[in-house]
Amino acid sequence: MREKLQKLESIEARLSQHEKTTRVGLIWLTILAFAVLFLFGYHIIRL
Repeated sequence: MREKLQKLESIEARLSQHEKTTRVGLIWLTILAFAVLFLFGYHIIRL
């Protein structure tokens, strides 16, 4: 029983770490997407 609990806690810790990594990645992708949209808009307005 104790081993199962430790295994479950280990899995939960890994899932938590993956969640944090995914969240940071999505934030960076969102920032990058806004930067690209801004540059496209600036380029189109200059034309």
